[in-house]
Amino acid sequence: MASEEIEEELIKAIDNEQIVSFSYKWRSRVVEPYLIGIHEDEQEKMLRAYQVEGESESGGIPDWRLFRLGKISNLQLKDKSFTPRYEEYEPADPEMETIIHRL
Repeated sequence: MASEEIEEELIKAIDNEQIVSFSYKWRSRVVEPYLIGIHEDEQEKMLRAYQVEGESESGGIPDWRLFRLGKISNLQLKDKSFTPRYEEYEPADPEMETIIHRL
């Protein structure tokens, strides 16, 4: 799946509050997607998501994570929705220079 297709599928998942799974850095991830933007330091498209299952090299799950869109593979939209964590979510994500799409 090309990077543009991954972005399109993630936008659908954000709009539908739909859980997604994917591979990232050779680890499986299951996340609630919230926002796609251009990271101010990295200058590339990134996904802000709440990881609920899977593996992580950076520590405990569940937790908020950033994922580079270009490193996501095997993306699958699950038949499961999530209840947004509005009390924890920052829609004006301070790490993003530009917001492309958000919940």
